[in-house]
Amino acid sequence: MAGKDNGIKLLVDVPPTPFIRSLIGYLQEGTVIEIHGMMREEYTPPPGANPNSLYINLRKSTVDWNEESIVPLHIGVRDTTKKGDFMFHLNTYENGWQEEVNHKANFASSEKFLIVIKVTNSGYEVTINDCNYPEFPHRLEMRRARAIEIGGLINLSKVSIKKLQKPDDFEADVMAFAGGVKNQVELCQNNEPVLLALNQESPLNCTIIGGIICRKVVIKGMHFQGHSRLGVALKEENSNDIAFFLEVNFDQHKCAVNTFKCGRWQKELDNYHCPFKYNEEFELKLVCDNTEIVIFNKDEQLGSFCHCLPPYKINRLEIRTMQIHAVTLLPGSCE
Repeated sequence: MAGKDNGIKLLVDVPPTPFIRSLIGYLQEGTVIEIHGMMREEYTPPPGANPNSLYINLRKSTVDWNEESIVPLHIGVRDTTKKGDFMFHLNTYENGWQEEVNHKANFASSEKFLIVIKVTNSGYEVTINDCNYPEFPHRLEMRRARAIEIGGLINLSKVSIKKLQKPDDFEADVMAFAGGVKNQVELCQNNEPVLLALNQESPLNCTIIGGIICRKVVIKGMHFQGHSRLGVALKEENSNDIAFFLEVNFDQHKCAVNTFKCGRWQKELDNYHCPFKYNEEFELKLVCDNTEIVIFNKDEQLGSFCHCLPPYKINRLEIRTMQIHAVTLLPGSCE
């Protein structure tokens, strides 16, 4: 007898804050999201920051906020009195915020917290530190939530999502595009293969756990019709600096690499062979060690780029203007 299919599982150990990741599967009845962490000492967010001490967004995509953003579920926790009296609110965003639902939150500064979100056919059941709150009804179709974002004045210790519904053709797609990699369990000291994205449109913003030293990022996809360029960036969360930026210009048959630091672009390197073509799937590999990032198209080396910023700080991947077939994070070599 075949074993019971418990759907797709995502488990991330000690993620940085903010944490953002695509959901390869769909929310369904029985999906459970658990978020473990600790609230930091400071109560007032810095100027221009999100006003919530903690926020959780189940979003349509990982793209930055804009007028087209869709958020089937938003949870925000605020210290309204600046004295440790936390309130939390639930809401939905589509063409603007809808009516907010507020509750007193069972939180304490500098103490560990556990937030559990259970998905039902009628809504979301939220539990904070064993305190249950009234169900928040679905205002938007739950399958429209394809990404999770967590941030605020917190330190995360673990994020887990259980029983996501598998997309159609999931097994075939991971074999065709991801080399059979379907694992989404990331532990800080574990260098196992990880599937980061599958069959989605960019932009993609994705947190990388444990950095990229001695690892390689494999990106399979095609360019967007009507766009002559695509971009791939490796950077540090909470920083404007970009450690590595690769731009492919299809019209000019040009690949260029650069670094953005201290508010300005550095000297661009554009003497790379560019094998990428319109309407052809490509397989871009970025292999990182302590000194450089080596760029491949499949197994053909295109060039290398010496680090201009500390590579151990890199923990975020951004991809622009391409149809993503798969993104995987694989063990590399530091020989």
